[in-house]
Amino acid sequence: MLRIDPVTGEDTKIKIVTQGSSGPQSLLADDGGVFVAVSRDKALYRIDAATETVEKLQGEVFACGGMAKVGQIVWGTGCFSGPWVAGFDTQTLQPAGRIDLGDRFGESLALVDDRLWASIAVEADEAGKLVTSRTPLAVLDPALKSVTRTFELLDGGGPTALAGDRLWVVGRAGNTILGFDTADLATAATG
Repeated sequence: MLRIDPVTGEDTKIKIVTQGSSGPQSLLADDGGVFVAVSRDKALYRIDAATETVEKLQGEVFACGGMAKVGQIVWGTGCFSGPWVAGFDTQTLQPAGRIDLGDRFGESLALVDDRLWASIAVEADEAGKLVTSRTPLAVLDPALKSVTRTFELLDGGGPTALAGDRLWVVGRAGNTILGFDTADLATAATG
């Protein structure tokens, strides 16, 4: 990992994993530091923002997909490691359970108001080629550890980002970018 000073452009190397291991695959920052998922280590790491010390947190497998923090729980997608979203309690340093996505794999997570939105997809191997089908957005309830609603999209299933009061989703099948008004999402999640 590199920490880059935005003023000077100087970088500081921060070693996360041992030689020969896979590297970091997703990041999540909060006021105290940066959480880093490394799927081959089956662990979540935390870099302290003030001291740059690295702490390995034991717990669920976090893979290549996105992460979101709800209270003290970091939620991460299983990506192609498994069809679930896993939680890790950053205070007790214990697993906080999983949300089963059925036959779908979570690519990314976003926290909109108090709800987790997962960009998920179903992929199948057709004659040696991975084909994406059924690319919905799912509303996840971390307290109940369940999917509360699913919205099938014509395209989607890729990484998400929040910007300008919109949730943006990359379309995996059609090379599109979709934008959803967060106020509309709040209404849709409860309706």
